[in-house]
Amino acid sequence: MSSDEYTALRSIVRSTLGNADAQLFNVVTAVSGLLTAVAYADREIDASEAELLKTSLTRINGMSRENAEAIFEVVQ
Repeated sequence: MSSDEYTALRSIVRSTLGNADAQLFNVVTAVSGLLTAVAYADREIDASEAELLKTSLTRINGMSRENAEAIFEVVQ
């Protein structure tokens, strides 16, 4: 992930979580990056991997499907 992509990820996570504390913000940012790295290990993210990534993100307290999709768009 490039520094521009990381900055964009942090920005979308911040807008998604609103006033969440710093710890939750850092965890969601890290988990998003990790899930993406795992899904992209073979240099492509297929439809089933994309769906699993989005579903996994929605399991984070307060994360809507819309927010998960916005994060996915940044990291894909």
